[in-house]
Amino acid sequence: MVEEKGNSHERERNMDLSTWANILLGIYAVGLTTYTIIKSNREKRRQLTVTFSNGWLTFGPKLSKFMLFIAIANPGNRTVSINSPHIKLPDGKSMFFPKPMSDVTFPCDLKEGKDCKVWIEMEFLKGDLIERGYTGKVKLKARVGDRTGKLYKAKKSTKLNLEEKFD
Repeated sequence: MVEEKGNSHERERNMDLSTWANILLGIYAVGLTTYTIIKSNREKRRQLTVTFSNGWLTFGPKLSKFMLFIAIANPGNRTVSINSPHIKLPDGKSMFFPKPMSDVTFPCDLKEGKDCKVWIEMEFLKGDLIERGYTGKVKLKARVGDRTGKLYKAKKSTKLNLEEKFD
């Protein structure tokens, strides 16, 4: 009878190990399925990145006036139809550019893997901000909306020093 009890304990221990193995296998399967669904959803959704930069346009050996650039890139797998970008100001209002200087015409169908840029003369931007009552350094945020109403925001803002001369 002692041998039977020993066999019984051994069977319980083996069942425990097989039960744990099944539980771990189930957790792994759920995790893998969740990862696959999330990855599939990310690939299907519209994606845009919006960034600021500044510099000059080049015309052969000549340079333009100093510009603020808003770049919009589509790293996703779907074409995104976008409207003209705008700048959000510190007071919550926005500065829109109905017919911006750009390498595309808005609205624009931005295909996957493509990008576009809008540029604004810094002196013009500075003058507009001063007219609106801003002084000193002004924090600006770039944004662009798509034709479905979704708004894409730049992760980083830029500061424009209104006391600086840009020409």
